[in-house]
Amino acid sequence: MAPRSLRLAAFAILALIAQPLWADGFYAPNPFWAELGLGYARVERHENLQSVGDDSVALDFSGGLRVALPLWVGLDLGGYTIQVPCLSGVDPYCPGNQANRGRSIEHLLVGLDFRPRGEDGWLLHGGAGLNAFWAEQAGTSAHCCGWEGELGTGYTWRLGDSSAHAGIRADYVYGRFEAGSNAGIPASDYSALKVMFTIAYY
Repeated sequence: MAPRSLRLAAFAILALIAQPLWADGFYAPNPFWAELGLGYARVERHENLQSVGDDSVALDFSGGLRVALPLWVGLDLGGYTIQVPCLSGVDPYCPGNQANRGRSIEHLLVGLDFRPRGEDGWLLHGGAGLNAFWAEQAGTSAHCCGWEGELGTGYTWRLGDSSAHAGIRADYVYGRFEAGSNAGIPASDYSALKVMFTIAYY
């Protein structure tokens, strides 16, 4: 078969494979979406040859564009609360050595969702971007920055006839941050499993 015929055959095959992308219109009627996610994360931090596990609250605000019916791109701002700062050492649930101390990991990711059905149903999610580790104690704070990536899956469904959609998502997260400039934050890496309930508008 001549090279030109091979190119035409390859183009025809790609067109057939990609046909679902534009079967109901390539571009979504409303290209914008926004989502809030709240849930649980188990964060494992590895530093100085030691591992520390924390039960954390996971919170994400995200939004972006549906560049095609099954492909959604956006920004994700969120993170994990590792240690909630205590307001007073008098509280029996807040020992004196924990007073006014807090730790958290925050991130800003570029995310990509693949949704085979275009909107609701199963989805595959991935994201990568920057992170920051915050440590606060006795009125002082320190932070260091690095990178984070995540990969997961989820399911969404429409709430009645509205533009609101509920869902559930599970992600595996891996990241690393460099040593902080103060407060003795060492370079370390971390991994996390998180499960979140989501509410979205699109």
